[in-house]
Amino acid sequence: MKTRLASVLGLLALVLSACSIDVSGLTPAPALTSAVTAAASASATAPLAANTETPVVAATQPLLATLGPGPTVQTTSAPPTTLAPNGTSAKPTPFTRPVTWADRHLQGKLIFTAGTEGILQLDLATGTVTNLFAPADPVNSWVVASAVSPADQHLVMAYAPPPSNNSVQFGYTSLYALPAGGAGTPQPVFGRPITQETYFDPAWSPDGKWLYYVHLTSPITQTGVSRFAIERMAYPAGQPTLVAQDAFWPRLSADGTHLALVHYDYTTGIQTLFVAAPDGTQLRQIMLPADFQSSDSPMFTPDGKAIIFSGITSSSPASLSWFDHLLGVHVAYADGSPADWYRVSLSGGAPVQMNHVADTSMYGTFAPDGQHIAYISSSGLFVMKPDGTDIVPMIGSSDLTGSVGAATVDWVP
Repeated sequence: MKTRLASVLGLLALVLSACSIDVSGLTPAPALTSAVTAAASASATAPLAANTETPVVAATQPLLATLGPGPTVQTTSAPPTTLAPNGTSAKPTPFTRPVTWADRHLQGKLIFTAGTEGILQLDLATGTVTNLFAPADPVNSWVVASAVSPADQHLVMAYAPPPSNNSVQFGYTSLYALPAGGAGTPQPVFGRPITQETYFDPAWSPDGKWLYYVHLTSPITQTGVSRFAIERMAYPAGQPTLVAQDAFWPRLSADGTHLALVHYDYTTGIQTLFVAAPDGTQLRQIMLPADFQSSDSPMFTPDGKAIIFSGITSSSPASLSWFDHLLGVHVAYADGSPADWYRVSLSGGAPVQMNHVADTSMYGTFAPDGQHIAYISSSGLFVMKPDGTDIVPMIGSSDLTGSVGAATVDWVP
């Protein structure tokens, strides 16, 4: 069983060190006392319950109207973020990576998050890395996830802006929108009446009409636990509605008919893989062997017949998962491990291990033509074939000095 050492009082402060930071936070966890055990057990009696007809209680109001070992990477030093004269963050000078992947004939651009460095873009043709969005404060604000709309018209990010009055940033990210090119000022997707709550992991429906995301609430009492829920809203002006309780990692199939998600068991810490209809109904667990302790970061294959996910089994060395890194969890595991990529059919059957990267904090996406997968991890940014072979290093983690231990990547034409 996993044992997680976490506060029951709220999100902890950032641990700031040199050019990198860790987000410390409250994690739903197996209880540490009998009172907490009772509360957690009571709260987990109806996991994954969905109510798509009722807006989220105390709902937000829409404002818009329109890293583990891993593969070896040879790195170069990226220019540091500097402060502009007005005290805001200046975009780092673009730098270029050697195009060692020319024989793969990769096309398009990779848009990925890099913590305090904001959102970066790698041009696969030239190897040029540019900054699409730089947080206003290169120390006290950052981006942990982003998603580009299918029509490439909007970019929604999970952003923790600089707090007011020079106070400490506790990592309460919310959702902000930008034009896909990164120009302009970030606009909140919705208001956040409860400031000590977090919104992250945005994901689009294939038609761009729905925005999915994860909502992390704070405990109501000292014996309570923080709760996760997947919500969605019609973009840009819809009301947020509940899709699945005690769940995160929403990803849609290319035809929009299936939703992949991960359920979190508050009593055991186990993460299990599910598929559902886009509104959260018709839930069905994807059964994995008993030695799977965790499944993270699911994504559908382009044909929608299988799911590729980051899996942790009992046979791997101990470490932290992507989700632990996201919240800055300090843990002591009796088991748990770095992850590898796996593929499992929606129709059932044993999962297939695609590679042996033994990496952490992995998040992947398919190329527009479906011929490659880009993934980002604690070790850097990589591209591999759809079967998990022929892994090509793109950018090493030492070039991403602003990372907060969690990131996402999109592949656009």
